[in-house]
Amino acid sequence: MPHGQLHTYEDFYKHQNNFFSIKDWVNWVCYVSAHPTKTGEDKKWVPCGQIALLDISLPHRRFEVGAIWLNPNVHGTFVMVEMTYAVLRFAFERLQAGRVQWKTHHNNMASQKSAIKLGFSPDGIHKKHMIDADGNWRHSFFYSMMDDDWYGREETTDGQSGLDVVTVGSAVALKQASAAPQGRQKQLEETIARRKKEGKALTVGITLGQPLA
Repeated sequence: MPHGQLHTYEDFYKHQNNFFSIKDWVNWVCYVSAHPTKTGEDKKWVPCGQIALLDISLPHRRFEVGAIWLNPNVHGTFVMVEMTYAVLRFAFERLQAGRVQWKTHHNNMASQKSAIKLGFSPDGIHKKHMIDADGNWRHSFFYSMMDDDWYGREETTDGQSGLDVVTVGSAVALKQASAAPQGRQKQLEETIARRKKEGKALTVGITLGQPLA
């Protein structure tokens, strides 16, 4: 991350508090549901990370998925894929995104692999794109997914300038609810199902609704 390492909980809390005060980003906290341990008990929700839409350009319907972190206890499970899937559905179906991008540090191999696994296509490298907290240059790898990729259709060229995304987004969401998923959406749903079946299982503590350390 550009801000560098956070060594204490106090530093982390201060950074997160500042992060969530940014007005032109959309931030979400990720929760994992735990099964009730007693009959009639409400389902418990365990917070385990965050994800955001940033670099938002509503006139051009362009967004970026980023600022992602997850508790190590859920690394390698279905959580990362399903969390990103939910944000992509929101971007493409509710906000009528034409493009959603993913960028990462040139040394962050895990993030680069995640982008490909999630269905993003490589765009290229922005050299000397940012200066990290330690004063070193960061070269950013960019990846992208288009609405045509998401819906599995031929490339569209009409950008529909001035589109009322709220009205259209509601209509599209209703239509998609009754339609079979195609394209990258279908691929991600299949990946989530496969991860839940074959991937790393959630820890017992999470399934019992215990807070993560």
